[in-house]
Amino acid sequence: MLWTYSSLWLLTGACAAQASHISGYGFLLDGGSNQHSEPRHASADSAVARLILAQRMGLSRFHHLPDATEETIGLVNGFGGPPQQFFGRDASNKDQSRVMLWVDGLEHPQSQIPILDRFDSLSISSVPHPSEALQLFSSFCAEAKQLGKAPMPGSRVTVALSSLHWLEQSMVKSYDGRSLVHIKVSPPLDTQHRSQVTALNDAIVKLHALSLTGDLTLSVVFMPPEWLFSERAADASSAHAHIKRGHAPSPLEAPLTSPETTPQAPKVKAAQAPQKPQTSKTSLAGAVPTCFASLSACKSGTNNCTGHGECLLKYKGSGSASGDCYGCLCTIPEVRKNKDGSKKTTRFGGAACQKKDIVMPFWLLAGTSIFIVSIVSWGIGLLYSMGNEDLPSVIGAGVSGPRSK
Repeated sequence: MLWTYSSLWLLTGACAAQASHISGYGFLLDGGSNQHSEPRHASADSAVARLILAQRMGLSRFHHLPDATEETIGLVNGFGGPPQQFFGRDASNKDQSRVMLWVDGLEHPQSQIPILDRFDSLSISSVPHPSEALQLFSSFCAEAKQLGKAPMPGSRVTVALSSLHWLEQSMVKSYDGRSLVHIKVSPPLDTQHRSQVTALNDAIVKLHALSLTGDLTLSVVFMPPEWLFSERAADASSAHAHIKRGHAPSPLEAPLTSPETTPQAPKVKAAQAPQKPQTSKTSLAGAVPTCFASLSACKSGTNNCTGHGECLLKYKGSGSASGDCYGCLCTIPEVRKNKDGSKKTTRFGGAACQKKDIVMPFWLLAGTSIFIVSIVSWGIGLLYSMGNEDLPSVIGAGVSGPRSK
């Protein structure tokens, strides 16, 4: 269900509301000539930070932000890493690797990892709960797996990340030039906390040294500990209980109260009646897998094929090595009636039947354009060849020379 993962930071919901004062941090470093003389500092909400991280990992094609302002575009361009050409290669260095370290549970990273002071810093406001933010990391992994055009990460990147492999609560993924690492740091009182921070510090120091050679784009993301969210939820619960005991809410507290405190049977019944809209035709953001393990996973992960098809069993797995594969069969076209009474049929394709099939319009337009260009080229060539031909001798036959006197 990658479409939910890549869009969850657009709609952080109740968690972001409860954690409005809880921030995450991103420390960004560009290699070689893209480095700045002085570290830069900026603030962004979670939706803009998602775009910045996606662009730094070369995954911006899977993410978008509607109604982006000039300030947002400036932040993405300024902190999004080296610019890319149209075909996904870096303009500055075609062999550049991209590394993302996603760290959960470290509250004050700069005090424990001093080298972060040399990085550009990004303060991320209204971050979701770490368990939900981890889904975005999983989405990055799935999207990076689909792109196979960048070169494999160099051996020096592998060596720099080797100190993180032995950690119990760590996950290292590498997909064709993109390395993504997730680390969950234990609480400060835990015996493993110190060793985890030491290993993380060693890896960041090695990656920082590697970036000086110009072949590395590094992004380090720190999500706040879970107990901060627990405290925020406890404060919200106590405030709700205070209101429930009979205290009238102030004008500032009024928007936080639930409008459904007085249940109304007719409205609840009307809201429960339509159970049909499980088929949604909204566009899916992010990479959609072509295979799902079960029929229910296929329906939920593709919005029931966005209403343009149905989930079917593609093939059955053989043994325990490979499981069943469920996917979308796009069999339901969209028929629209024009004002003149004619009908227009639009067919769909893609992993979730979310893409319009424009094969026929494309070949009609391309064929017509090629035909017109060919006719014009032939006409120009014909006129040019006629102008180069010698005049016939008949024209000069009736012309006599000057008479002698």
